[in-house]
Amino acid sequence: MASLRPRFALIGSIAEGTKLRPANELDVTCYLMPDVDDKYKFDIENAFTLKKTNSSKYHPMEQFITCGKLNYEEFFISFLNAVHGSLDVLKESAIFKETNFELGWANKFCKNCKEIAKEAPTHCKDCLFPVTHTKMGACLILKKKNGQVLTIDLIPTLPIASGTTANPLELHSMVTSDLFQFKPPSWKAYLKDHLVKDRILPDTFEEQIEGSGVNMIAMKRVHYGKTNNFVVRPAQRMKVFFKVHPEKKQVYCYLKYLKQAFCVNISSYFIKKVLVSHKTEKKSAKDILHEVVQNSILKYYFDGFILQQSMYKSGYTIPIREEIYDSLSTKV
Repeated sequence: MASLRPRFALIGSIAEGTKLRPANELDVTCYLMPDVDDKYKFDIENAFTLKKTNSSKYHPMEQFITCGKLNYEEFFISFLNAVHGSLDVLKESAIFKETNFELGWANKFCKNCKEIAKEAPTHCKDCLFPVTHTKMGACLILKKKNGQVLTIDLIPTLPIASGTTANPLELHSMVTSDLFQFKPPSWKAYLKDHLVKDRILPDTFEEQIEGSGVNMIAMKRVHYGKTNNFVVRPAQRMKVFFKVHPEKKQVYCYLKYLKQAFCVNISSYFIKKVLVSHKTEKKSAKDILHEVVQNSILKYYFDGFILQQSMYKSGYTIPIREEIYDSLSTKV
């Protein structure tokens, strides 16, 4: 994997400064072959297949190519093995020793793990393996002596040839269509999440079709079979960042707090997409909050938790429900 020149970038709530709970998980993107001058790239044949766009016989990715197409299962296993193989180097690094973390200790399945693994290759909650896999990549598991656990998700991404691929909106439609056409195991459950959690907001359609297409792609596991087991994961373009609009960041943190406090069944990523697509011009966080809640799908999830302006508590710039006012120790 070192020959693919991986580069790492911290993403998610830690990078945005929107993490509300203690930092117990990190999301890291692993960009493989990220150099602009590298001609070895892929094109998206369908939602399950990436095909190479050049004829190099000596590139390190060739070991994963069969009939011109990427065997993503083999690549994924090799990626996991590479992460696991780096543990000895990690344990001996001075930076790691200063963190007071240790790697997960388990090295084999217990009896409970073996029972669970009959359904899928996973383990029980009592066994902490140093490296596990997620649907999209590898996961490092670290633990302190006080019991605090930190997980680091590593998500590999591959380069897509410029000008030969679809935009995020078309990719989303492609995934929907191909799931219906190929019908891999567990496709209905995946389709439900795809349509609900990964949907592209209508207000951002114009933004999604701009530009020259997608240049990096990640794949997500649908099932543990041998074919059509990974699917392209379309991601919505987000031009507007919270650091440019601190009021939106404030509203996002508030809604995220409500989501966690009341177990609201909506993803934080979807809340973020709604706020990014919301058109605003120098409005306060309070005004933005009421607009997005009253004029979007967020109303269905949050309207019952947000009271009118007359109920605002002194010192807060956005509304707080009476029941959680005492538990919110800092201003969002």
